[in-house]
Amino acid sequence: ELDGVKKTFVLPAGVTLAAGKRQLVLCSKNTTLSTWSTGFKLPKEGGTLRILSGTQTTDASAYPALPANASFARFSDGDPVSRINRLPDPGRPNLDNGTVEPTASISGISLQSFQSNLPLRFFAKAKDDVGIVGLIVHYRQSGATDKSFKKALLYDDGQNADGGRLDGVFSGTLESPVAAGTPLEFYLEAEDLSGAKKYIPGLPAEAADETTSSQLFTLATTSGATDIAGLEISEVVSQNLHGLADEKGQIEDWVEIRNTSTASIDLGGLALAEELFQTTARFVFPSPTVLAPKASLIIFCDDDKPTLGVLHAPFKLSSTNGEELHLVRYDTSGIQQLIDFAIVPPLAPDTACARLGPGGNFYCIPPTPGGPNVPAGSLIPVFGYLNGNPVFVIGYPTTPGVTTPVQASSKLSTGPWTTLPTVPGDGFERALTRPVTSREFFRIRP
Repeated sequence: ELDGVKKTFVLPAGVTLAAGKRQLVLCSKNTTLSTWSTGFKLPKEGGTLRILSGTQTTDASAYPALPANASFARFSDGDPVSRINRLPDPGRPNLDNGTVEPTASISGISLQSFQSNLPLRFFAKAKDDVGIVGLIVHYRQSGATDKSFKKALLYDDGQNADGGRLDGVFSGTLESPVAAGTPLEFYLEAEDLSGAKKYIPGLPAEAADETTSSQLFTLATTSGATDIAGLEISEVVSQNLHGLADEKGQIEDWVEIRNTSTASIDLGGLALAEELFQTTARFVFPSPTVLAPKASLIIFCDDDKPTLGVLHAPFKLSSTNGEELHLVRYDTSGIQQLIDFAIVPPLAPDTACARLGPGGNFYCIPPTPGGPNVPAGSLIPVFGYLNGNPVFVIGYPTTPGVTTPVQASSKLSTGPWTTLPTVPGDGFERALTRPVTSREFFRIRP
């Protein structure tokens, strides 16, 4: 219907349009140009186009007056909504026509920098059919007198720990370190080439409210919190094939939480999460869940099977891609507090990523669910790195009140054996670090 007058173009007979294919129809008065020339032009002031099967309308588009070199296009192929598109793409899938928001998400932070007095590094992912022109983290200290937000630019140039150039992974750091325990509020702003913006998790107007809002991400460490001091992720097994079984005898992957302090800790309300900034698929400890001093607790990661018991997480672990696990809680102001975390590499079957010593580094060692990470009477040797240099790490068990005599020698049969410096025992394993040499033997003396 053009200018109130119905004009018809009959599609050529015998033509089949395959799935996913497109056909251009030329709206021209010159019918000699192509068998797909309509014999009429489209008016600039707008009109209605219909596809008819007999007298039945199978599709229709009422388009408005359009600027020069613009089209009226669906947001994407098959989308019921259309908008003015300043980037026409004849013969190709419809692109973002300029009003579709980009998609973006915060994928993580550098947890080491968060606990090491370094400028906090953010990681994010973003994509857009036209292209991302900017990705910004807006942040401020929660509860501070100054309510204004600072900005941190994130980059996708392959030079800012962001992976490859233009791969959709962005990274950048805050301008200065965040003191331990400082609560942060922040949101992400993404903008595409057409000027469309997306704010995650909410709009700046909502995020600028002086109170902590559900429209803001929050994060802080638990530095100085005495009620959970000594609580940590101890072991992670992401490919449990022949090891620990759950209440029903099923073999599932698992995570061990332990209390290395001398006081009981109630885990009720704490959460074990794969992602810091997603609230889905978190395991929340039932209340009360009291963990005695030096005790540990196993959470089976089997995609939530409540009929098997309460200590089953609603997610599974990946042995091939690795994992980041976070132990978190929310304070009375709604700030998410990071209690502990574990960065787990891809693991071989029946292998644990476990700490050697309370608060110690993680290493790939044999699993020891429910007990110290080095069994009594044994030594666990692993290779590691210290300040970029290879070292040999010896995990050894301890007995409360007793100093474990670990000895080393370059000759197994004749010695001499040198007693290495160790610490008085508390029942938890400890680690010795030794420079890598051509040959060295270790033993525990009774």
